[in-house]
Amino acid sequence: MVKNITKQFAKSLIGKYAKRWKPFSRLFLSSDTPLWSIAQDMKELKSICQSLSILTEKAALFPYCNNQCVFFGSHFDLLLKEEWFQRDCRFATAYFHGRPGTHPFHDDRKYKLNLE
Repeated sequence: MVKNITKQFAKSLIGKYAKRWKPFSRLFLSSDTPLWSIAQDMKELKSICQSLSILTEKAALFPYCNNQCVFFGSHFDLLLKEEWFQRDCRFATAYFHGRPGTHPFHDDRKYKLNLE
């Protein structure tokens, strides 16, 4: 119960803070896990963003924000969560390997709806 109250409070606080941002002025860089090479790619991409004066935020804040931009280092993290597409955000992803219909995690319908 305490954990839920804390989470709700954090969500409310972050949401109020993020509403001050201009629409689509922040980029969230989402990595799958620190153990994969994609995490290192996201660190490098953050460095590039900083050199270009692109404002980045911690990926953990993204679920509490709207009207911002998110880059998913793994297309699985984006395509396998339909709730992302209910958000008023701009999404991008890296698509390193695979084609729709060639892997059990791919869903051709999601691919067609979201990436065409």
